[in-house]
Amino acid sequence: SSLPELFTTLALLFFIGGDEVFGAGIAVTAGSAVFNSDIIPCLCIIVVTAPALARILLRVSTLGIMKLQSEWFTTDSFEIDKPALIRDGIAVIIAELVLIYLLGKSTLTWVDGAILMGIYLPYVAFMAWQSSKFPDQDEKEAEEEEATVKPGKVKALLNFDFNNLLFNSEPYVPEKAYKPWIVLTCAVLVISGACYVLGETIVLRAKLLHVHEIVTALFLGAAASSVPDTILSIKDSMKGNHNDAISNAIGSNTFDICIALGFPLFLYGISEGVVPMPQHDLILGLRIALVIITTVILSIFLIPKKVRFWQAAVLAILYIMWTVYILSTEV
Repeated sequence: SSLPELFTTLALLFFIGGDEVFGAGIAVTAGSAVFNSDIIPCLCIIVVTAPALARILLRVSTLGIMKLQSEWFTTDSFEIDKPALIRDGIAVIIAELVLIYLLGKSTLTWVDGAILMGIYLPYVAFMAWQSSKFPDQDEKEAEEEEATVKPGKVKALLNFDFNNLLFNSEPYVPEKAYKPWIVLTCAVLVISGACYVLGETIVLRAKLLHVHEIVTALFLGAAASSVPDTILSIKDSMKGNHNDAISNAIGSNTFDICIALGFPLFLYGISEGVVPMPQHDLILGLRIALVIITTVILSIFLIPKKVRFWQAAVLAILYIMWTVYILSTEV
């Protein structure tokens, strides 16, 4: 779900503008980190605690094209796995502190990219060790997945449902393990093409608005690249899987910073050498805001015993403040 951030940064560096738009790649990553930590949990809380408001927001934001299903899991409040949130929060803050240090340098090299990627390895190892202590996915959930009505081919094409298009929605079985790889490859190709278009849009929109590419990347790029994370988390919330919804949003930030930014920087540094750090006030703004916003958001979830609608309101206000702060640097 974080491939859009990775592919957009790769497209910006290698196919669109080189190191001249590297700041936009940083902004996509940093902006996604804020969006994932703030807006995605905000929407998840609204869907669960204020379903009527969720319906209105979706209809308005999509100009009436999309609507939510009739029923899903709703409640006035819910609890989340705080130890898991602390684990993911610590990983994100460590990654952000390293990124803040790198943003203070005048130039970056492949070594800096390697450092970012190296941070991700212990996190992945720890997650793998933890997951090994739990049983496989619930069979009941898998049965419900198979019982879902298969859409027609036209709808499958519009939804990029490659399993339906290529294999008639056959369930995955170990004996035909190649099928998931084919479906995954097709999906990745679609995502990569969309991310190239997104990278071009970030640069062209900045020229049209007469602002720096970092500005359009922080909002347009960050929001667009976070669509998969948003959809996955909201679907988890609608099923009542609140821990998955929040962990997906917070945990994605570690990948975004360490891999989605570190890997392109590593490749570009090896092939081109030194990457100059963009000289813009927004870089300083990102250094100040990243850890502060993450810490505030984690506190909103960790201090209260349960999650309620008021936390969604606080998150919305926090994102508005972030937006005003960033835009003020361009005025």
